Amino acid sequence: MNNKILISIIAVLLLIAGVSLYFVFHEDNSLSKCGDKICDSKERLNPDLCSKDCKAYQSVCGDGVCSFIEFEKKLCKKDCIVIKEKKCSEQGGDICSDNEDCSGLFIYAPDSERCCDENCISIEVEEEICSEQGGEICEGGETCSGNLIYASDSDMCCDDVCESTTTINYDDSPFGAHGYYNIISDIADVGIKYKRNTAQEGLVWDLVEPNLDGNYEWANFESNLDTAESLGLTVMVTIKSYNNNDQTCNADRYCIRRGRCRFNPCDWDKYKIFINTAIEKYGDRIKYWQIENEPKESGGYFSETPEGYGKLLSTSYGIIKNKCSDCNVLLAGIWNNEGFTYYNDLFNYLKNNNLKNSFDIFDMHTATNHNTVGEVYGQIDTLLSQYEYSNIPIWSTEFGPLASDPSNCVVPDDIGSTLIKNYVAALDIGFEKLFWRVSECPSFIINKENKKIDTYYAYKTLISKLEGFSSISKFNEWQYKFNVDGNDIYVLWCDSGNCVLPSGITGSVKVTDYFGSEEIKDSTQVILTESPVFIEEK
Repeated sequence: MNNKILISIIAVLLLIAGVSLYFVFHEDNSLSKCGDKICDSKERLNPDLCSKDCKAYQSVCGDGVCSFIEFEKKLCKKDCIVIKEKKCSEQGGDICSDNEDCSGLFIYAPDSERCCDENCISIEVEEEICSEQGGEICEGGETCSGNLIYASDSDMCCDDVCESTTTINYDDSPFGAHGYYNIISDIADVGIKYKRNTAQEGLVWDLVEPNLDGNYEWANFESNLDTAESLGLTVMVTIKSYNNNDQTCNADRYCIRRGRCRFNPCDWDKYKIFINTAIEKYGDRIKYWQIENEPKESGGYFSETPEGYGKLLSTSYGIIKNKCSDCNVLLAGIWNNEGFTYYNDLFNYLKNNNLKNSFDIFDMHTATNHNTVGEVYGQIDTLLSQYEYSNIPIWSTEFGPLASDPSNCVVPDDIGSTLIKNYVAALDIGFEKLFWRVSECPSFIINKENKKIDTYYAYKTLISKLEGFSSISKFNEWQYKFNVDGNDIYVLWCDSGNCVLPSGITGSVKVTDYFGSEEIKDSTQVILTESPVFIEEK
């Protein structure tokens, strides 16, 4: 073979490789902004990202012109079958500066990537604000679900929807149950990971040490713990400090609910020994301990003053932490607006007596719905921030609708939908763990006839879809996106009006209703209703 021909071929191949490598390693890492009249490196190699910026880079195969994009991406062999090693000027072209666009097409030339086959024209960016272009400005903590576009008033103008993203760093599951042991197998079958042991199932001083003589009866308590652990459930235990034989000092105290009044111990030394013994015995198996339940100054499940409860809380906390440094102590669950006044006084007491570090987790009992749970969370957040507890996790160990008259309770037809909506909204705003009222009407998962109802299947489906999620994005009312193991799962419904699917859902998708029934369909055929669905890639 003629040496000159061989050298020419090698030169051409080296040139092609050099141009390709230049664009691979010269990639612009800045964000592409559609509409800035600049066809940057990302847009240039994929002009469809922003056709209005990259008109000069479009491919017209068969026109006899080897455009830059046809050459670079090998889009049209018949236009680029022969590489013309001619400089831009030799092809009658004009090299455009970075501030100029091409009125025709950018064609391949060895001396420039911006060789225009017609005239170079000055780029004049239209100074339009984001809203004039139909865009939305993404604030801090939000990401653009579409593309960032050029706007004179913001660098974060999105041509689609701004998504508010909450990153979740759960070490374990947020799904719990508040209910009784007679349905514990069903609780485990649903996929629930946490079980709250409270009332008679909790650590009740009166049951464990009935004679107040140092002889402890652990059998029932330990049996419940063994059963839960055998089913893979982690228990959270409520400590009940009442002992009937200890209450001589409280005999004359007034309580509007006389039959259920529970006051602080009279013999604090015996109480301390009881708690110390319990934590020493079970601290390696139980890592979450709650001190009493729904305190109220006159009545309720614990009838102490805020100051009285503060003493019980701080005393118990010190003993638990001394014996089990990795154990967590929950504040007694707060209930309704009256509870906020009580806890404000409690936090004042703790602050004024240098007892601020007396709990690790805040508990809010709520029966609110998905539309108002944010208001409740906001009240909690304000209260905690006021007393410098901003980093305290917030749980709800009694979560879900509650009948005002349990003896005459009617289960709504949409109770399964309610469970899904309440959980999704509560997790999105920041609750770290939620214990559904699995034994209380109308939230129970097994009814009085011992039959599984909608809540059973809804909770099971929810957990199967979302367990292990790492982030939540809310980008429209009633529209949420969870990231689970790197995959996006949308939870969507439409309470009113006509709701459209998020723009990120296209093509063939898997749609799952709250009963767990799955269907593959085209996204254009998905109609959102009041009943939530889970949507993910096929």
